[in-house]
Amino acid sequence: MIDLEYSFFNRNEVLRKLQNLLLRSIFSGSPLPGTKEPTKFPDLAFLERQPYIVVLDEQLALPFSGEDMPKPVKILSYDDIFLAASSGIAVAFVIFHPPKWQDECVWLNMEVRLASNIRSREILGLGGIKVQFHQVSSTWVVAEEASYFAS
Repeated sequence: MIDLEYSFFNRNEVLRKLQNLLLRSIFSGSPLPGTKEPTKFPDLAFLERQPYIVVLDEQLALPFSGEDMPKPVKILSYDDIFLAASSGIAVAFVIFHPPKWQDECVWLNMEVRLASNIRSREILGLGGIKVQFHQVSSTWVVAEEASYFAS
């Protein structure tokens, strides 16, 4: 759970912690705060086959530490991702979409994409997850069941 001392909060700090929490929950299969079921992500295998978790730097709240992750996190730009894919091996990466804020709620939308062809800069969309968090007292919890989508 994410506890904050005041009802007023720093959006970047909250976003950074929630993004980290979502990734950690997906990789560990642990429930998000306010839920009982483990977080299951359909395209996790694409990310797990790599020696590190690649996260696109766009829409990422910084500084993003990737603390408590089961493997190291690499934050890369699109150019860096395509450079990594230039060896002929596709690179799976996480992308966060812009968060949606309303009152004391935030919606996170995260998906996995696959960079496979350096010449055409081809990106294949895989699956994603949408989660709504809301603040209860000083804690951020999931407001309703996460939804999954294919992109």
